[in-house]
Amino acid sequence: MTPFVTTALASGAVLALAAAALAAPGAGRRLDRFPRHRFAGGALAALALCWAGWIVYHGELGRFAPWRPAVFAAVPLGWFFLYRYLDELLAPRALGGLLLLAAHPALAAARLSDAPFRAALSVTAYAAVVAGLALMMGPYRFRRAARALTATAARRRAGASVAAAWSALLFAAAFAGRP
Repeated sequence: MTPFVTTALASGAVLALAAAALAAPGAGRRLDRFPRHRFAGGALAALALCWAGWIVYHGELGRFAPWRPAVFAAVPLGWFFLYRYLDELLAPRALGGLLLLAAHPALAAARLSDAPFRAALSVTAYAAVVAGLALMMGPYRFRRAARALTATAARRRAGASVAAAWSALLFAAAFAGRP
């Protein structure tokens, strides 16, 4: 998958979530339960581990290349241990890991593009890295931010509108900058 397609998929997913939040504004109040949601944490951790395993498997490993097949066993084993022993606040940590992983294709797409708003991709990628590091280092920050952003209906609508507009811009940037 090219960086443009990966960026378009990620921004399309955020756009769909923002549209759902605009359609059902009361759903944002349930964000308080997300950090301890076991199924969401397991699903996001599985996605992050599969993505990281794919990167390791297809990357240049040098003298560790003979260990490449071990990735097929390490990813499910790693997920099992994460789900079994690190289930406390796993959802925001896994979300932080996905944000860290999502920065690479966005930066690659911005580097390969001559589009006028490629800087938006770069700024978003670096903001995702900072947010991902914050979530991985202190997953309790997710609940604080969620409470601040979803305190009133106006804040929920404004946050969903900003997320929808920004992800629509990134979605367009991913396709406008294709070589």
